[in-house]
Order: sequence, then structure tokens, then C-alpha cells
Amino acid sequence: MLSPGTLWTVILPVFLLLLLGAGLRRFRVVPSGGDGPMMKLVVNLFMPALILENVLGNPALSEGRLVFVSIALGAGFVCLATTLGYLLGPIAGLRQGSGRRTFAVSGGIQNYGYLAIPVLAAVFGDSANLGILFVHNLGVEIAMWTVGVFLLAGSRNTPGWRIVVNGPLLAVVVGLVANAFDLGPMLPGFVRETMRMLGGCAIPIGILLCGLTIGDVARGWRPNLRVSLIAIGVRLAIVPAIMISVLALATIPDPLARVVVVQAAMPAGIFPIVMARHFGGHPETAIHVVLSTTLVSFVTIPLLVSWAASFLGLL
Repeated sequence: MLSPGTLWTVILPVFLLLLLGAGLRRFRVVPSGGDGPMMKLVVNLFMPALILENVLGNPALSEGRLVFVSIALGAGFVCLATTLGYLLGPIAGLRQGSGRRTFAVSGGIQNYGYLAIPVLAAVFGDSANLGILFVHNLGVEIAMWTVGVFLLAGSRNTPGWRIVVNGPLLAVVVGLVANAFDLGPMLPGFVRETMRMLGGCAIPIGILLCGLTIGDVARGWRPNLRVSLIAIGVRLAIVPAIMISVLALATIPDPLARVVVVQAAMPAGIFPIVMARHFGGHPETAIHVVLSTTLVSFVTIPLLVSWAASFLGLL
């Protein structure tokens, strides 16, 4: 069994990068608004390069059924978690209005990228698992930009296609199409090496940028214990239990099961804070959900991943 202590050493650098980013913002080394150009580089260059590096020529993604199931599980679990958050919102004191809807969306969308990628790579390794993660995340994005936005904004304030179509999504689609026509081997080696170098920038810089965002939203934050406890219960207990149960009962290929185990352990993603601000939600509620689940996940990620991987025989 992979020990939780070993996993803590794996995720500690990730949380140190988050803290570093928050400190850079707190002490104004990177002032508010100064990280916008770097975020564009991560979304439109570094992350697509990382995705293409791991999707192109990935033998695990040559099976159409695995691709479909990966996307379906990514979208399905987000919809499930969002529904649970909406149903349990009143227990957190959030009844009708933007607070309850924001609680559902922010608790329903996990940190599926910047935190999940280094954990998956460190625990299970190899590019086959990472390639499946990116395809799975396509389903998360689909659910986020449909169910998530509709719940936050209603049908009158939905985003245009320019917001929905982003660099990572396009990279997954391009990679899958290229695989279907076996175009990966035609790519020159120097292009592959350039993608590898660019992709290597995506995760550390992306985590730092998440830390900068946490530094922004944590300023003056006063925790709402009731909202935080229910968010922790939904995101880090109920939803993981359901996801692991599905893996135990269904026939899911091991590479995809490894991805789902890591996703089950993730705290709430940071992007719903931005969504709440942009689509008429309640940003303060999203901040409570994100900060509380992220803090507690430092303890729960190693425990859940090590136990689930051993229980399901994925190591």
C-alpha cells in the first residue's frame, strides 16, 4: 500500500507553490492585475503543449470507448456533485438565490487540472495516465460551461463561444483527431521537444497563478463555519465515496480508474470564483468553498488516494 506519508511529500511542493503565490500577492511582489498576461500564456500556450505532448500517439487513447467513457465520467461526476451541492445547500444556510447556486457550482467542480496533474504524475506516472486525464477533463469542461454556467447565470446570460472554446479544449480535440488519423509519428522530434519544454512550464506557473488568486480572495476572508463544513462534507467526503463506489462496482479500465481516484480526492477548483463574479453568482460563497476544501485537502488527499488505490488494486 502506498503510504500517506509518501504522498504528503508528493503534494507538499504543490501546496508550497500555492503559498508562495499567495505570499507574492500579499507582499505585492506581483500586484493585482499583473498576472493576466502570464495566465494567457498558460492557457493558450503552456497547457496546450502539455496536453498535446501526452495525448498525441498515446496508445491508451486509441480505443474510442475509453475516450467516450472518460469524457462521460468527467461530465457526469461534475453534474452529480453540483446536484448534491444544490440539494444540501439549505443545510449550510443557503436557500433560494445566488448563494445556493454558487455553493452548488463551486463545490461541484473540483481542481481538475493544476493540482490533479502533479498528483497523478507523481503517484501513478507515465504519459498514458496523463493523456486520459486531459480527455476526462474535456468532460469536466463541458459540464462546467453548460450546467455550471446555466445554474449560475440562467438562460439569459450564457457565455459566447469565444469563452467556451479555449486552448486546452482545442488541444484535446486536435490530439484526438490526430490520433484517429495516426498523425503523431509524422511530428518531427524537435517539435516534440519544444512541446515538452513548453509543457514543463504549465504546472508550476499554473499553481503559482492559483496561489496569486488565493492571495487575492483570502484578503479579509472571514470563514463561515457552517458553509465550510458542508462544503468539506460534500466535496471531500460524499462525492469521493460515490466516485470510488462507482469504480468498485463498474468495469472501468485501470488507467481511467487512476484518474478518477485522483479527481475524487481533489478540493474545489478555483475557477468557480471567477465564474461567480462573471455570471451573477455569489463570490463570497465560492471563496468559502474553495479555501476551506483546499486547506483540508492537504490532509485528505494522501489518505484517500493511498487507500482507494490499494482498495481498487491500482498500484
